[in-house]
Amino acid sequence: TELAKLADLETRSIERYPVNLEDIAHEAVEAVAAVHPDRGMRVEFARVPWPVPPVSGDADLLLVAVYNLVANAAKYSDPGAHIEVRGTESDGYVTLEVSDTGWGIPAEDLDLAWDELARGSNTRGQEGSGLGLSIVRIVVERHGGTVALRSAPGQGTRVAVRLPAA
Repeated sequence: TELAKLADLETRSIERYPVNLEDIAHEAVEAVAAVHPDRGMRVEFARVPWPVPPVSGDADLLLVAVYNLVANAAKYSDPGAHIEVRGTESDGYVTLEVSDTGWGIPAEDLDLAWDELARGSNTRGQEGSGLGLSIVRIVVERHGGTVALRSAPGQGTRVAVRLPAA
């Protein structure tokens, strides 16, 4: 079951290698764009004054996390919506932001967004297990990082993932 996979994710040991999050972001965006070609998607990673460094971790798990964020942005938006994946580095951390011009999350649902099986009140009629953001949270925390979410109904959502640079 999905919950068993989640439990495995919380306890499984993680192999760590340098991972280029820009490559991960492009891979996630390509996969989601194949399903939602009517969303405008862009990946932008800082290059000046130096490129965003790699993070240390499991590339497959990090891809699952970024894919879930981009897929959510596409799923909970309408055709023509814009989705941006941005990467920056500061103080030894890499921040990857996924921002969209989608439906947004009602304020009363924000606190529940990271919980297993949580579904927003405005997501009825959309397929999904409600595990997407909880998977993101677990993967990021297992990599020593943090996640933050800002959202406004009718305007969009921004999720920031902050991971230690390798």
